[in-house]
Amino acid sequence: MTHYLEITEIRNRARQGRTEPFMCTAADGKAYFVKGKSATFLGCIREWMGAKLATAFGLPVPPFTIAVTSSELLKLYGSEAVLGLGTDPAFASQHIPTSHELKYEVLSQIDKQLRRDVLMFDAWVRNEDRSLTQKGGNPNLLWSENSLHVIDHNLIFDKDFTTDIFLDTHVFQAEITEILQDFLLREHYQTRMQDALNVWSSAWDTLPEEWCEQNEESGLFDPEATFQQLRDDAQGAIWTRLMQ
Repeated sequence: MTHYLEITEIRNRARQGRTEPFMCTAADGKAYFVKGKSATFLGCIREWMGAKLATAFGLPVPPFTIAVTSSELLKLYGSEAVLGLGTDPAFASQHIPTSHELKYEVLSQIDKQLRRDVLMFDAWVRNEDRSLTQKGGNPNLLWSENSLHVIDHNLIFDKDFTTDIFLDTHVFQAEITEILQDFLLREHYQTRMQDALNVWSSAWDTLPEEWCEQNEESGLFDPEATFQQLRDDAQGAIWTRLMQ
């Protein structure tokens, strides 16, 4: 039987973001944002696979794991936790102290290489959910003590991904022109995609059985087709998409 990190306290529920995760304390004494039932099994699968790929790609992702909450603790907190968190395994992302959502005004303080990295990773995994302009947005990036932290991958592998929208709204859209014009940079990112893809099998194999069973019943996520799409892009197809 697989043993997951146990949640020992449910503190409160975040009111930002679509999934409104729960801030919890775990048995290791650390604080986590936990996404369970309300995030859906599909969202949790995407979170896990996205965090694994992003880490392998070299992005600064907060420590993450899979956690479980007892029915007794859920009832103690109330119906909101029973309905929103549930007793099935959940995706848990470690809380970064003193962090806050990235603001447009600090974009220039972020290293250019990191801005490019985030942009290219999101293009690769088809993630439109990292938008920010002078008018506002939802970057799903945290800023803490002059460091960037990449979070929220629950909407990656988007079947309705639109390149034009992505390049118009992505927080680091300004970096795309130099990347597309630089052959060596494009080769560099293809290599990083290929290397990151090496973790796919092990990441998939560590998914909770509960998520996999629900996915098999629904057929909502096709791991083979998604892997092939990522591999095609890593072999160069991504440039055709981005240059259209």
